[in-house]
Amino acid sequence: MDILRNVKLRNKIFFLAVFLLASFISMTIFYMIPTFEKTIESQAQDKLKNIVEVAFGTIKFYYEQYQKGTLSETDAQKQAMTEIKRMRYGIAGYLWINDYRPYMVMHPTKPEMDNTDLSNYQDPDGKTIFVEFTKIAKANQNGGVFDYKWPKPKADGTLTPDVPKMSYLMAFKPWQWVVGTGIYIDDLEEIKSLVKIRSWSILMFLTIVALIFIYLIVVPLDRSIKRLIAYFNKLSSYDFSQSLQLDQKDEIGLMAQYVNNMVKQTRDLLKEVSFVEKTINKSTSKVTDSSIQIANVSQQVSTMVAEVAKGADEQARSTETSSLKMKEIVNWINNIVRQIRESEILSNQAKEAIANGEESVRYQDLKMNDNRQAARNINKAVSDLVNKSKEIETIMGEVELIAEQTNLLSLNTAIEAAKVGEEGKEFIVIAQNTKKLSGQVKNSVVRIGSLIKEMKYSVQHVVEQMNKTESTVSEQEKASMDTVASFGNIFEVVTVIVGNIKSIADVLNNLVMNVQAAENNVENIASIAQQTAASAEEVAASSEEQTAFLQEISFFSKELSNVVDNLHNSLGKFTLDVD
Repeated sequence: MDILRNVKLRNKIFFLAVFLLASFISMTIFYMIPTFEKTIESQAQDKLKNIVEVAFGTIKFYYEQYQKGTLSETDAQKQAMTEIKRMRYGIAGYLWINDYRPYMVMHPTKPEMDNTDLSNYQDPDGKTIFVEFTKIAKANQNGGVFDYKWPKPKADGTLTPDVPKMSYLMAFKPWQWVVGTGIYIDDLEEIKSLVKIRSWSILMFLTIVALIFIYLIVVPLDRSIKRLIAYFNKLSSYDFSQSLQLDQKDEIGLMAQYVNNMVKQTRDLLKEVSFVEKTINKSTSKVTDSSIQIANVSQQVSTMVAEVAKGADEQARSTETSSLKMKEIVNWINNIVRQIRESEILSNQAKEAIANGEESVRYQDLKMNDNRQAARNINKAVSDLVNKSKEIETIMGEVELIAEQTNLLSLNTAIEAAKVGEEGKEFIVIAQNTKKLSGQVKNSVVRIGSLIKEMKYSVQHVVEQMNKTESTVSEQEKASMDTVASFGNIFEVVTVIVGNIKSIADVLNNLVMNVQAAENNVENIASIAQQTAASAEEVAASSEEQTAFLQEISFFSKELSNVVDNLHNSLGKFTLDVD
């Protein structure tokens, strides 16, 4: 059954039509025409039989008149012979009567044979004709047929040489008569030739009509199938930009309509997915840029805080050294003045650095707000993407349902075509191709559904990371506020230091008397410097943590961007613009 599966449908129909025509022609030549010839011969025999039976009925009628006494036997025989002698049919048809001896009782075309002995009368083939007539008539109650040769009358009254003839014979036993009539074989052959000519004419006419119908069926069907194949080839190349134009109302036209509906829905679906992909791409770009900016600012803050911490630590060590040498302060008064002046300069620089750090932290806080807003925008876009994914899944379900309906339609077409028989094989092939095409469309739907599921998984993962990032940003904002507060404390402490330094400069003359108080103040300065260094280290740690979280946000943004790029590449295979 699969030997023709690789043969084109057009060729299958053509082979089927040629086979049917050849079968019809063969049946006409080898069966119908011989049957007609036999029928003609049979009808000729029946015709001869009916004519003989009519003559037999005439003889029987006059015999009954003789039995009733109305006529004498001689008169009855003469009237019967006279009636039969006048009987004619066709162009040259007649009847004769001979008896069992055999003698010719009556012959309408050869009266010279009347009352002559026919036992030795032979045709050119040597057949004793009338002897055989008598045997056949006596042997068969209903008569019989005999073939022989006999002269044929012409239109001018003359006779032709002996030609083949077939006669029907019947015996009337009461008078021992044999009544017969015949038909010339060439007349039958003429009739047979006429039948053959008419049969061949009808055969040629039917063949031409069949070829015209085959052309009218095969050529449009082949054209439609080629357009279907070309269109499905475009679909297999992801070209959804055109619709299938088939202006016909048969099953192929309905299939084209269903395919156009499916392609339109798929095209709309892909456009929506493309729009969502572009929205996510823009959002991820903004998030990535914001993360990079915040990371840079955080790095700067971390560097500045590290410098502050380093300065505070150095100040603490210097203060401790000053406390140890406080007893020698009198001898080192000039050095103290110089160190006080340097401390004053350093304190002013520290105030400026603290102000700059506070301004950087506030700027970082503003960027964090922008980051939070961008995260909210991403979260909203991702939520919209989830909703669109649900809508896409619904539409994909509809597309899959259409594919199943197309498959069911092809199955119904195959069943209906199978009911038709041999004439429906081509539709079975069309239904199988349709089923295969609908299967390909369904596989495409499954692949798109798989991409959508992967996109949903990635989107859910991004949502989780964004929620985590938002929580981290909140913690970072709190740490920034704490940093601002610490900078405020540092600023106040540095202001106190500057005031103390000025006080030390003012009371330098009383330094010896106030050495104990100065020593205590130096110890306080050391403690405050240590606290400043610790606060600066905490700020640096918070900045590093913030930087790590921003790097994580940047990583997940890049991951989301890769997912969007993959989606964009997948969508780029499709051609959606309608010409």
